[in-house]
Order: sequence, then C-alpha cells, then structure tokens
Amino acid sequence: MPSQDDNFVLERRDGRLITSSVYSGMALAVVLWIAALGVTLVATFHQGFVDFPSPLDVFGTAILVGVGLFALLRRDMSTSFEPTNRQVVQDRILGRVWRWRTRRYSFDDIAGIGIRVYQGDDGKKSYHPTMTLKDGRLVSLTYHEEHRPSAHAILTEICPATGLSRLDVDENEKPLNVPISGTHAG
Repeated sequence: MPSQDDNFVLERRDGRLITSSVYSGMALAVVLWIAALGVTLVATFHQGFVDFPSPLDVFGTAILVGVGLFALLRRDMSTSFEPTNRQVVQDRILGRVWRWRTRRYSFDDIAGIGIRVYQGDDGKKSYHPTMTLKDGRLVSLTYHEEHRPSAHAILTEICPATGLSRLDVDENEKPLNVPISGTHAG
C-alpha cells in the first residue's frame, strides 16, 4: 500500500521503490491571464475604444495567454529506486505524455538520500526530499516542499531496501544529527 501525502507518494512495483511528485502551475497561469487582460484593457483604453489594439498589443496578449496555458500543463516526476540493478532512474514528464527528461544514477555515485531543510526569512522551515550525489550535486525527489512526517517515512523505507545512506542536511550543508520527525512543516 502506498505511503501518501498530497504530493509525494511511494509505491512498490516489481521490486522497485517508486516515488512520485506532481506539479501544476495554476497560480502562475492565473497571474499571466490577469496580466494579459490588463494589457488588453490598457490597449483598448489607449485607443479610445475607436480602433483595434495595435499588433504589438495583440502579440503581447497572445504571448501571456500562451505562457499561461503552458504553465497549466501537469508535470510529473517519478524516481525509481531499483535495488537489483543498483540504480536510480528519474523521469520528468510534461502534460502526461511528453517525456521531458530521464536521468540515471548508479548507487555508487550517490552519497545519500534525505531531507534538505531550508529556513525562510520569516522563520518558517521547508523540507525538500533530495538525493545527494558524491560530486556534491543535489537531485530533488519532488517539485516542492513536503510535510516532514510523510517525507521522513518514505525515505526511511527506501534506505534499508536499497542500502543507500540517509543524509539529512540544512541549508548550510550541515548534517542534521537529530532525526527529522514530528508534525508537518510550519
């Protein structure tokens, strides 16, 4: 049975542990469409309701609407931990059909998986499940922050099944000695 949060899901399939994350840019699309409406209204008032908006105004509106439509496309991230092949395969899919990017990582190249903790200017902490490579690069396992109990439970299940080390760090790359558990972020 999958462990699940609103966005970060773990399931077992054919000996693999697969985490999934979904992102939709609804808020960005709404902002862009409001901007497009603003451009259209300004162009219309500028012309005094007499003439059609200039081609540049129409082009600007069309660009904002098009980018808004693109922002609405669903983005899926799937990370498959494969103990038998000793590799991790991460797929990013745009709009449920277009495989945007596939990356493969050998277990030998992975320093550990864990939760990266960031603290904002307002004092609130955010928790991002990540995979740290031995060369220092970070690979995100989700599109945005997660609630810490569910992310902690998912990563705690992956580590013993794959033999990968647990590596929880703060924003200054300092390891966290205290296990991350408890209530959700905030």
